[in-house]
Amino acid sequence: MKLSKLTSKGFVTKAAGLGAGAVVGEIVNNKVGEKLPAAAQKFSPALSIIAGAFLSSSRSQFVKESAAGMIATGMAQATKSILPDETKTQLGIGEVMLGVNDVMLGMDEPRVDFTSGAAGESNY
Repeated sequence: MKLSKLTSKGFVTKAAGLGAGAVVGEIVNNKVGEKLPAAAQKFSPALSIIAGAFLSSSRSQFVKESAAGMIATGMAQATKSILPDETKTQLGIGEVMLGVNDVMLGMDEPRVDFTSGAAGESNY
């Protein structure tokens, strides 16, 4: 791929639109989805899919690409919600904390809770 293609206006518009749509899709799923009744929260990925489908008819190329990013985010979250936990663990899909999947402070071994039950103090 030539560098001129990466810096072309069309490529930059597509990349920026997809990125913006992915972020907006995540916000829609998290912020709007949490306001849904508990029984309906499992359907929150559909919100960004529907919003993306609605926006995809826009004349603006940026908005169309943003719509694609929203749809992709919704589909990814919907797919993650139906995967078995074991599969998610094997694929490294899960909660991300400090940029690392399910690992605190770079420790690969299981975390040990050193607090004593009643006192809540360290019990080293």
